[in-house]
Amino acid sequence: MTTELICWEALDAAHPSMAQARRLFEATQPPDEQIPWEWISGAVGRRKDWRPGRWATHLHLAAPRGAAKEPESVVGFANSLHLPGYGGYLTYVGVEPAARGRGVGARLVRLAVKALQVDAWCEGGDLPFVVWESRPPAPGEDASAWRAKLGLWRRVGARWVSGLVLHATNYSRPDAPPLRLALFLLPAARPAESFDDAALREVAAGLLSEVYDCEPGDERHAASLPPDRVLRLRPAEEAEGVVW
Repeated sequence: MTTELICWEALDAAHPSMAQARRLFEATQPPDEQIPWEWISGAVGRRKDWRPGRWATHLHLAAPRGAAKEPESVVGFANSLHLPGYGGYLTYVGVEPAARGRGVGARLVRLAVKALQVDAWCEGGDLPFVVWESRPPAPGEDASAWRAKLGLWRRVGARWVSGLVLHATNYSRPDAPPLRLALFLLPAARPAESFDDAALREVAAGLLSEVYDCEPGDERHAASLPPDRVLRLRPAEEAEGVVW
């Protein structure tokens, strides 16, 4: 499938392919993990004005070769950000059910990482890592989507940050309790061996600050990073049985 697939970055928020991207976003992402679609489409509209020093947001789309001129041909998307002074953040990846198992998600993730590396180079540095988070299934929930995510993370070389339960803002319901998320990290310019407990705490604290406006002293920060836990990088598939 990957040789029959083309990918590109969405640069026109009004293009018809954005409607298909939105449909995929709303169909593939858990409702309580979704941000307003307008935030994503708005970032696409601002992309042409980006300069180093600002957040760099990307929406990459995928479609079968030869069908990309048809808006409804979009079969996958990946949304990602480069956060200056921090690293890369992969917010969402979604693939049309009929196109799963063919390498679409992995192709989009690898493309997003390359784009984030370019952003870092435009800043004058390297991309140390890319992170993304997701909610494990609750007891009794269907775990098939979770297993598929773990398989994707494993294929692209990402690791699970064990010992961490990230307490994140629920942007779909701001008055709801924080989301309890697992965190995954893909080492880039920085070797995996360098991410010990102290380094992983810095990564988690930076994500809480940069994305969730959660600083030390906030109860979400304290709940995410209690001093009695040890954080470690472990194979992504070991998160399959995580329950909290």
